[in-house]
Amino acid sequence: MRGGKRSGAGRKAGTVSEATARRRAVAEKAAAEGITPLDLSLAVMRALWAQAVDETGKIVNMGKAMQAHMVGKDAAPFVHPKLSNIQASGPDGGPLQIEQIEWVIVDPTASTSAGGTESVSPASETGSL
Repeated sequence: MRGGKRSGAGRKAGTVSEATARRRAVAEKAAAEGITPLDLSLAVMRALWAQAVDETGKIVNMGKAMQAHMVGKDAAPFVHPKLSNIQASGPDGGPLQIEQIEWVIVDPTASTSAGGTESVSPASETGSL
């Protein structure tokens, strides 16, 4: 009888596959030697960029700039993680409440008929999406 869940079957929790163990060993060796693939990519990108721009930062060699861009594009996910999507909602999962506040700017030298100055007050509107 094959298939289905069987007790004791499959890889035990915490066990690392041979391929993963080899990759980790290579990465640890590279890190111990002082350079990782990310370090190398960033160094190459910076060297290409230095060749692509002049002293003022203006691009003078578009080919080198594009090469630097491609290397940087490959390194970016290791430096700048992707942001996760979020679901925005209002209180208790309801619609978002949007409040608009308007401030009225009044000339402080102007006076009202009562002899005082006009006050500044917010006008508020509340709506939902």
